[in-house]
Amino acid sequence: MIFKGAIASIDEETNTARIIPDDTPQKTFPGIVIPDNLRERIRRGTRVIFAYFTDGEGIILSRMDGENNG
Repeated sequence: MIFKGAIASIDEETNTARIIPDDTPQKTFPGIVIPDNLRERIRRGTRVIFAYFTDGEGIILSRMDGENNG
């Protein structure tokens, strides 16, 4: 599924983020992969669009403001 939400924290070691979805702020999605082009462009609080799959894997697709490339 595709969601939008805000970065709650970033794990630099695994290059993943924990994200709080807009529609259910009491829940978080951990271990969402940060693509190379966004590594230096997101931080805690950045609003993003992300995909999350039933197997527990996910990836950030874009920043909500569209500022994805350096």
